[in-house]
Amino acid sequence: MTDSTPSPADALEEIARDGGLNLSVGLSHMMGDRALYVGLLQRLGRSQEAVFDKFLAALNAENWSLAECQIHSFKSVAANIGAEALQQQAHTLEALVHRRSERTEYDRPLLAAQSLLAQLQKTLHAHFSRPKDAAAVAMTGPAAPPSQRASAAQLRSDMLDLLARDDAFAGDLLYAHEAVFKSLLGTHYVEFRDAVASFELAQAAQLLSDAATPPGPLNA
Repeated sequence: MTDSTPSPADALEEIARDGGLNLSVGLSHMMGDRALYVGLLQRLGRSQEAVFDKFLAALNAENWSLAECQIHSFKSVAANIGAEALQQQAHTLEALVHRRSERTEYDRPLLAAQSLLAQLQKTLHAHFSRPKDAAAVAMTGPAAPPSQRASAAQLRSDMLDLLARDDAFAGDLLYAHEAVFKSLLGTHYVEFRDAVASFELAQAAQLLSDAATPPGPLNA
């Protein structure tokens, strides 16, 4: 009996095609590391389901700064994975919020963005919910190994830089040096981890900024 499991390369190409992703753009943001890219897609599949509900709630409350922050963060996430059509709709929504546009002007780009995200979520769920397919996609190459020893102060600085640039590598840096960030953030670690996982990067940056700068190196 022939095994119908797709090769790792074919599986990722299929996700990109069905989910509306420009694979070459997404991989360029991951420096060609397919395992990092797959990890980002998996986290996005779990964390972005309610993004437009939150955006609408802020919009309806006329909380312009929150609405703009939310859609800007999502635009950056879309850019990082190569979801160009989704990124463009998010860019349009961000411009509308910035101008405090009339509520009816949001309807068309919001509907388009919701439809694009729904298709992407459906694609990710279809691939990552099947063990054989998920394994095939995940075996796209080794992730870049973390350094064996890192300065906590340097990691804090690097993380703040990534968060400021809405860079998807923030999550990978966190998971590669989890023990360090636990020591940095103490009781706020879980809140920080959840903010990074849900791409609430401004909130994560504030939490880390409030943490004291450590004096010396720690094991990662």
